[in-house]
Amino acid sequence: MLRLALVATAFTVGSALNQAETAQALIDKVFNGTASDWTHPCRPIRLPRKYSGFHHRWWKHHGMSQEDFMEDLTHGFMSDEGRVNVTGDVNPALVSWGTDGNANFTWRFPDRALNNYFRKAFWNIKFCMWEHGHSAEFTKYDLFHAHVFSFNRNGEKDFGMVFHAKEYPSDLFTGVTGAPFNTSHPSFPVRNILWIASLSQSFLIDSDNEATHPLMKPDWLQLGQADWMDDYYNEVLKARTVDTLPFIAMGSRLGGLNYFTRPTIANLTGTNPGWCDFDEVFFA
Repeated sequence: MLRLALVATAFTVGSALNQAETAQALIDKVFNGTASDWTHPCRPIRLPRKYSGFHHRWWKHHGMSQEDFMEDLTHGFMSDEGRVNVTGDVNPALVSWGTDGNANFTWRFPDRALNNYFRKAFWNIKFCMWEHGHSAEFTKYDLFHAHVFSFNRNGEKDFGMVFHAKEYPSDLFTGVTGAPFNTSHPSFPVRNILWIASLSQSFLIDSDNEATHPLMKPDWLQLGQADWMDDYYNEVLKARTVDTLPFIAMGSRLGGLNYFTRPTIANLTGTNPGWCDFDEVFFA
């Protein structure tokens, strides 16, 4: 979503090797429990009650199984048959503002509990930010979207999302104005969050750690090559946007997840907040 005016398609072509290796290393660290140097782990997200027997190294959910949870996600993410088309139910202004808003249709899972799980994923990140001394707000400028992808690990299909918070800082040219924060905000370095389905957990990516910088720039972009390249390098790193392409390259691009609270819906649609009956979570 966050784009600088200087970015052109040619700038992202070939941005694979170092980016891809770093993305894979991050995934490996998360699964190996060694990601604390690159990330700030969040508390695992409790699965809907119907999924029982989900064992996690930090806590255990009681009640169907992790396998059932992953099967339901696969059915929804990988097949139109597992989706409910809600295009007519979601205000076009929300679809337009949301990530991947040019999709053919917006959708939700048929199971309300699964949709609520993804709503909780946003609140989990907000709480995680607070626990680590940071902040994220549910506004049209900040935390409202994630990019969904699939990947394979040990022969098993898994799913991930890259959330982008602090989406439209006031000191970068993004085409959106009015944000109450800029790139100097103390929470800006953790504006990128990785979620892994099989772990039911999110991780705040620490962009102050130089080891994560390849995730935020094309491989060809290096310092010391030319003055213009140095300037562009600094602009790209200033935005601190983790590129979703190396994660998508591990499997497939599955669109976006969007979450808008009642005040944000009112703001985007120009209606009275009292007329908004509930918040909206949907995929596109």
